[in-house]
Amino acid sequence: MDGLHPLRFEPGCNTPADVIRWQFRQNIERDVHWLKQGEPKNRPLAIVAGGPSLNDYWHELVALDADVMALNGAYQFMLDRWKAPEYFMLLDARPQNVDFVRRTDEDTVHLIAAQCHPDIFDALLGDKVVLYLTTLDYAREDTAHIDKPKTLIAGSVGTVGFKALCMAYALGYRELHLFGYDSSYAQTHHAFPQPLNDNVNTIDVHLSDGRQFITTPSFAHQAAEFPWFASGMVRHYGMQIDLHCKGLLPALVEIANMEGETPIEERERAKYVTMWNSPMYRKMAPGEGHIDDATRLLGMKPGDIPSEDRKRLDAALKRQGVANPSDAQVLELYWRSRTTVLPKTQREQLIDQIPR
Repeated sequence: MDGLHPLRFEPGCNTPADVIRWQFRQNIERDVHWLKQGEPKNRPLAIVAGGPSLNDYWHELVALDADVMALNGAYQFMLDRWKAPEYFMLLDARPQNVDFVRRTDEDTVHLIAAQCHPDIFDALLGDKVVLYLTTLDYAREDTAHIDKPKTLIAGSVGTVGFKALCMAYALGYRELHLFGYDSSYAQTHHAFPQPLNDNVNTIDVHLSDGRQFITTPSFAHQAAEFPWFASGMVRHYGMQIDLHCKGLLPALVEIANMEGETPIEERERAKYVTMWNSPMYRKMAPGEGHIDDATRLLGMKPGDIPSEDRKRLDAALKRQGVANPSDAQVLELYWRSRTTVLPKTQREQLIDQIPR
């Protein structure tokens, strides 16, 4: 199809569901530590993803006095270029991810999801490993027989970048600095070679301000969900989240912040002005046919309702237990009867005697 279309995200996974559950059941029987809720820490945490802008902000990462959590291939990148991170985190269930732990450091804590391929756990024998659970439907059921902490790592998007925010909170961190969270491509898809992503399908995303980005469906989903999710963590959990990156995700955060500075009334007014300025919308919108009726109804008083209609309204309200309805209740029910198309069952059960 040609033209611009809104994004619609349908949850999916790069590993079959039955394989994930089999791996989950295998790994929970291992003799490893399980994640447990940590006490609040006074140090910041830098979460390092693999977006192309990681190279541009590298100097900020090195200068930052913080603990570090590396995601996926960023672990090897850090070992090669700088130092061992305090944490490495993996969520992806594919066996190819064993390449991310081809070299390890004895001081790094490796946070590995229970759904990861068993080869990952085998490769980390002798290293510090902490198994963590995600909000899989069967996580509680399948682990009921195991007497270990069951701290579930949530997140509305199934990417390691999203889960890492919740992981940081679970570990006790309240100040986060995010590097490489671009969620889009530049000249390359990562700041370092990562063959696993060389042939991933991409999409073009066009923002309302004219900016365009090349990304993947999962990255686009992550970027779209990030602003509200991060703001919720800030408002409700006392988190501080700073972005050190460029790309689709920070662009959407910028737009969300700008919209947040504009009162909701102004945003809604501007939205509907734009919508009604479109000839196609005016032609197709059902509201156009109700304008005259709505204008008349909104100026009504209870005494303006025809007497037979008022009797039926009073009877309907009485059946609902309202013996002495207020003017507002009468008018509301009358407006609903004139403008709302209810499902047949509701119409028959509740307002079958109200004039339509």
